[in-house]
Amino acid sequence: MSYTIVKTDGDGRPTDVERECIAAMGGLLEEHDCRTPDQVRAVSAEADALLVLVAPITADVIRDMTKCRVIARYGIGVDNVDVTAAAQAGIWVTNVPDFCVEEASDHTLALVLALSRRLLTLDKSVRSGTWNTGIVAGNPPSVLRGKVLGLVGFGSIARLVAKKASALGMSVKAFDPHLPEETFVEVARASLEEIVGTADVLSLHLPLNDETRHIISGPLFSIMKPGVLIINTARGGVLREADLVSAMNQDIVGGFATDVMELEPPDLSNPLLQFDNTIFTPHLAWCSPESMDYVAHQVCENVAAALRGERPQNAVADIE
Repeated sequence: MSYTIVKTDGDGRPTDVERECIAAMGGLLEEHDCRTPDQVRAVSAEADALLVLVAPITADVIRDMTKCRVIARYGIGVDNVDVTAAAQAGIWVTNVPDFCVEEASDHTLALVLALSRRLLTLDKSVRSGTWNTGIVAGNPPSVLRGKVLGLVGFGSIARLVAKKASALGMSVKAFDPHLPEETFVEVARASLEEIVGTADVLSLHLPLNDETRHIISGPLFSIMKPGVLIINTARGGVLREADLVSAMNQDIVGGFATDVMELEPPDLSNPLLQFDNTIFTPHLAWCSPESMDYVAHQVCENVAAALRGERPQNAVADIE
């Protein structure tokens, strides 16, 4: 049997791994660059499987697919896929839950260090010809030892962040209402309000869903410690950017570093881009040669299992 596997969108990385794996299944890989549901619908109606990065896989897209058995997401989050609609249609949705945990945790710590040591400001001063300590007289670099790191979400990436931050001498607290007590062995479990109110560094590690959208918003900013540093390597939508701008204008937030935005790529008029105490990276916390190879193989394994009529190991929900 010949299969049609549609890769709905991409980011320019090679697809040699996918092509080889899919050929071994007796399939053919079609590559597209879909950004809207209509574009996905135009290429997916006859697909046996979808490989998806960030393209929107809505209920309408799913309704028009007549042969699809699996929607395989590159990465951990599945917020761009209507999982409920897929399950009702008998289509597996899969992810790669252990994808990029080392890379994303390293990236998080890199952003923490860059903010706390004011690396971008110092770099700019040298490039502009200023070589003295006067530029940081009012806001010098800080030390992490003894500071409180608050983790909002405590999945595999956050747990590695906790381990690495502890090695730097930070005290770590974590909030995650969906995990059992035994998960919090080496860090203090705390409520969201306690973490937000006591953290010197607040790091976000939540999936984006109805429960978490804008979980960090106005009321919580009002109880933060003045000068708190906020790091987001999760999803842009878990933080309300307009409220963050207000908190930064009031000097409540001392710095913000993020790999994700509510709108990606961001509009260049976004006021967050105007602050000197912000750092932005383009949703690449996952990136390394090792992670790219691993996620490609895992996506293909998920697809192969579904096409064999099996339950994929990384299914995010049962089908009906």
